[in-house]
Amino acid sequence: MHRLRRVVGEQRIAVEPSGYSLTTSVDELDSLLFEELVTEARIQRNEGKNEKAADLLVEALGLWRGEAFEEVAEHPIIIDEARRLDQERLRVLTEQVEIELERGRHNEVIPQLTRLTDQHPYREDLQSNLMLALYRAGRQAEALEAFQQTRKRLDEELGLEPGPALRRLHSSILRSAPDLELEQNHQPAIVPKELPPAVTGFTGRTAQLAALYTLLPTEGLATSAAVALVTGSGGVGKTAIALHWAHRAAGSFPDGQLFVDLRGYAAGAQLRPIDALSAFLRSLGVPPQQIPVDTAEAAALYRSRLSGRRVLVILDNARSAEDVRTLLPGTPGCVAVVTSRDRLTGLVARDGATRIPLDVLSPDEAHGLVANLLGPVQAVEPKAIADLAAVCAYLPLALRVAIAHILDRPYGTVEQHIAELHGGSRLGLLEVEGDDSAALRSTFALSYGAVSTDAQLLFRRLGLVPCPDFTIEAAAALTDLPHERAAKLLERLADAHLVRPLTKGRYAIHDLLREYALETCQQHDPFAERDAAANRLYRRYFLQIDTAAELLYPAITSLPSPPVGKARDGFVDTDSALSWLDAEHLNVVAAIRHASSTGAGPMAWLLADRLRGYFDLRRHSALWFTSARAGLAAARAVDDERAQAAMFLMLGQAYGVIGKYENAAKNLDRAIRLSERSGWSGGLASALGSLGVTRGLQGSPDAAEPLLRSLHVLREFGSKSAEVKALNNLANAFRQRGELRRASEFCDEAVRQQTHGGEPNCVALSSLGSVQHLRGRFHLAFQTFSAALTGLRKIGNRPIEAYTLASASGLFIDSG
Repeated sequence: MHRLRRVVGEQRIAVEPSGYSLTTSVDELDSLLFEELVTEARIQRNEGKNEKAADLLVEALGLWRGEAFEEVAEHPIIIDEARRLDQERLRVLTEQVEIELERGRHNEVIPQLTRLTDQHPYREDLQSNLMLALYRAGRQAEALEAFQQTRKRLDEELGLEPGPALRRLHSSILRSAPDLELEQNHQPAIVPKELPPAVTGFTGRTAQLAALYTLLPTEGLATSAAVALVTGSGGVGKTAIALHWAHRAAGSFPDGQLFVDLRGYAAGAQLRPIDALSAFLRSLGVPPQQIPVDTAEAAALYRSRLSGRRVLVILDNARSAEDVRTLLPGTPGCVAVVTSRDRLTGLVARDGATRIPLDVLSPDEAHGLVANLLGPVQAVEPKAIADLAAVCAYLPLALRVAIAHILDRPYGTVEQHIAELHGGSRLGLLEVEGDDSAALRSTFALSYGAVSTDAQLLFRRLGLVPCPDFTIEAAAALTDLPHERAAKLLERLADAHLVRPLTKGRYAIHDLLREYALETCQQHDPFAERDAAANRLYRRYFLQIDTAAELLYPAITSLPSPPVGKARDGFVDTDSALSWLDAEHLNVVAAIRHASSTGAGPMAWLLADRLRGYFDLRRHSALWFTSARAGLAAARAVDDERAQAAMFLMLGQAYGVIGKYENAAKNLDRAIRLSERSGWSGGLASALGSLGVTRGLQGSPDAAEPLLRSLHVLREFGSKSAEVKALNNLANAFRQRGELRRASEFCDEAVRQQTHGGEPNCVALSSLGSVQHLRGRFHLAFQTFSAALTGLRKIGNRPIEAYTLASASGLFIDSG
């Protein structure tokens, strides 16, 4: 006993009148733990929680390793306790079987019941359960045979008849009594697993997946089912991300996953809500004859079936919020994921859905998708992958179709396929024969067909001019509709994900959708209507640029304006004019190229000519060249010498800005000859002035000659602003030659002629400040530079501002 006390502890062994007692806790004595688990299981069963009760009984019975106290010496006290525990174990086994029968697991318990009845042949409750299990398993004859064997054994061995309960069960089995069937409330919980396979090669979408994971059910926090709304254009991968996430999150929904394609954007009829509800109810174990035909009643039964369960519901390809609402779970623990090409704003506003918008892939995501799909077999250069992603507009469906074609042609290369896509109809090449679901044209057509006739017209017109983005004003010009109507139609197209909102009043459309829009426009709209629509857009751009040019660079001589009217929306100041050009210049360049390539003639070179001053302000040299060459091609196509002169002037100035003075001089010489031949004095003066500046930059001693000639032409035919600019150029030429007195005279005259500000005046002040500095008039130079910088910052001429700051810095150094 002393050694035992040392092992278990002094305080746990006490002396009693009848001997010693050992104090233990429940978790130290398996019999106590067994009884505690059984008690809790019975409580759970009384509360109708059979699944929890069954788990507890399995745990309790798992504590048994044989008969009670079988390894302990016999003693009257031990024998009685062992008998009690063995009887309790058999009672628990019986309860376990009954619970499993209530749960509809009759097939599973038949082997266990067979063993128990063999071990305890006189236990009629076990025999009754075996007969019921056999009957419910469709083995009626075996159930009746089990009764006959029991009856024979009782008669031969004990001289008894079966008890009343067993006889009533036998009679019910003979009659196939309905009450033997499992009650509806005790039907086995069916766990649907309806998720289609996830797509292969899925990559990216990190932020969107994270948003989906935040919707997973959290114990005790949610008060309603969570709803995710994944939206985006056709082919952007809405179903792909929904299924990718659903397969990974399935473990959080032990009661099942439901899936339905609502066919909102599909050929043929949409799936009706009642049909979707009926399918879900069948999946949840409701017999067909018990499914209501009324939508509201079916929805109520559906929500009841989901109550208290954790089920994931995927509602794919929805078209309207109304189609979805009846299919949403009603209680926490469930999550619904809706995918749609429409924004379904009502589902967000009324039902609290979390919208997860999908755009095309980022370049990195597209690279990952291509690499995953090609696999290690195809060694592809990163540049080829980037080119393929770009030509497919970073659209997942387009990339998957392109990769499928590449893998189908092992003799070809990625580069060859890219060349084919560039050279032909991408929509025609990015399809799989016989599978409309993998054809971009069919995918886009479903979204297009879902919007109104007016919205379809606007969508088609957006394909006419390949601008990077567009405003409401541009949309109104293309359709000849009022601003307010165009704005509403753009919102509808955005709802359908046929266009993408960027900032307020500005939208974009990806290349493949634009190609579909153009293709559809060419099929539906006569050439005259298409031509008129494009020209309305060109005219709008021209009027806006012409108005901006008068504010920002009035000294730049431009081609005469055509009779296209006045801009409806002017600019309040130079800031607003420059902001408009910053926002729209890429679209205007796209319009110039399109006008040139489609034979729209004058608008190509007129738009380019009006952008010349902006390119000089912002130093967009690449766009400068692109616009000039497109305008020149259009002018040459109709042999317009004046237009050609303007474009050569533009090219000469662009070459001068990038320091290629020989090329600049050659193009300016052409501009001079063409201006003289066509009688365009303004162009002649501008080209002569630019040539003089170029020669000065080359260090030529005769730079002043073309500048003096330019001034002479301007004084006869030109504007005061252009004359001021010519005077300033002459001042710079004489300053470079060291003739500071003459340089000062030209600067003074330039400042006197234009005192109201503007670019020519500011540039003249900058030049005057430099001359004053060189002549040692530091105080005057400080004042002049300060005035120049104030004006230059106001008009946004950063190149001349930087030059003036550098000149002022030299003045500070020299003045100490």
